[in-house]
Amino acid sequence: MLQKKKSPGRPGLWPILLLLLWMGAGCDSDRFLGSNYEARSVASVIRIEGELQNVFTGDEVDSAEVSINFQRAYSGVDGHFSLNYVLEANTGMSVPVPLTIRADKYYPIDTTLTVLPADNYLNVSLTYAAPLVPFSQRFPPGSNPDAYPIEALVFDYQGIATVDSVKAIGLYWDGTYKIRVETTFPMVRRQVVDQYSAWFEGELPGFIYNLNVPEPSLSAIYSGIHGIYVRDNEGYWQRAFFTY
Repeated sequence: MLQKKKSPGRPGLWPILLLLLWMGAGCDSDRFLGSNYEARSVASVIRIEGELQNVFTGDEVDSAEVSINFQRAYSGVDGHFSLNYVLEANTGMSVPVPLTIRADKYYPIDTTLTVLPADNYLNVSLTYAAPLVPFSQRFPPGSNPDAYPIEALVFDYQGIATVDSVKAIGLYWDGTYKIRVETTFPMVRRQVVDQYSAWFEGELPGFIYNLNVPEPSLSAIYSGIHGIYVRDNEGYWQRAFFTY
């Protein structure tokens, strides 16, 4: 018996419909077919690095926080910092972004930075703000057998007139000689050396009645060390200890 040969017919419509749905919903069809498509920006990573130095001494500034458009890095002991800066999609390289630098005892820096495609290397000088105590010594008791004279040389880059307070720090044992307690005593300016430095003097009592220990008692001064605390009129301060 002869069988009638079947016609090949038309291909199914389902593959075509699925393709159209995918182009309309699964992807952005304007990206391929539309005439008004605007290319999307892709975030880039740009290397920014630099060195931080003390403007007066040239010494490296370590442990400083460097923030570029709120992306942070920290300087090492050599004053060097580096940051893989992520250029945001809506921020062009020609647009200034916030730059802040914070370091202990230094004046802060708040400025702007224009990020370049390459060669982003910053050399930044920071201004030291806090006073310094280059030298101090304690003498044996003089006319007062229960007091130790103290002298200290204080220096401030902003001028000695900005120094607001200088105190001697004594360390005292408790009655059991187990706990050392810090106590401060005011010092007065004795001699101005120049516009940046002056000598200060004061006394540390040999004994104090210590109320800051579990069993209040008469406490003797610790003989091997003393300290100096100095503060300026901007709130910057320094503590330095000297042994002998």
